[in-house]
Amino acid sequence: MDARIILDCPRSPVWNMGLDEALFEGAGAALPLTLRRMAWAEPAATLGRFQSYTEFVVAGALRPSIRRITGGGAILHAGECTLSMAAAAPSPAFPETGARALALRVSESLRAALRAVASGGGGQGAVDVRGGNARERAVAAHADCFDRRSPFDLVVRAGSTEEKAAGFALHRGRGRVLVQASIRRDRAALAAGDDGNLLDAWARSLGAAAPFRADPTLAETKAAALHVERRYGRDDWNRRGE
Repeated sequence: MDARIILDCPRSPVWNMGLDEALFEGAGAALPLTLRRMAWAEPAATLGRFQSYTEFVVAGALRPSIRRITGGGAILHAGECTLSMAAAAPSPAFPETGARALALRVSESLRAALRAVASGGGGQGAVDVRGGNARERAVAAHADCFDRRSPFDLVVRAGSTEEKAAGFALHRGRGRVLVQASIRRDRAALAAGDDGNLLDAWARSLGAAAPFRADPTLAETKAAALHVERRYGRDDWNRRGE
């Protein structure tokens, strides 16, 4: 299985979301797996698909605030590492398509990639999967992704102290899955120069034998522009629930 790696140049927040949706729509058409490192042309915030806009007070003065098609909590994009993955499901990378199976596969593969590339959490210990019972998670009470708890979170531990190093959210349907992940560089000991190696390691942990780097296609770029026009550039999408 091959995988495409996109190390994107800085883009506007609306473009980043539009391109991820375009990659999701085409997942599996030519390649079963595309992984992308997003870069942000300006500080921004994204919020989960089902969050109320008025709930999203964590953004403070950071704007624009764009609603994702994935779930989860709000993320401030200012120095963290933002990754996405579009894949066919079922596929060799994701043989099972239930939400829990997909989340576990993402969590374990990203943990393996971080352990292969990063230096072990800045002395706090290696990145690990939080684990635990999904019914114990605390979600609705916290707007900020890094204040939420899920058994699929990636954490670093020092004694009895635990800090969330990475979280992700999913969107699935029509035989495809989109993963959008955010990694706290300080907690995961991930340098900006490690991003390409991290994506290579993540692809390989999902079974890709020959990850290669390429830009989005012209068709994907055109589809992204349409998604910006019809969804991410519109207040009736972004400010829903205000």
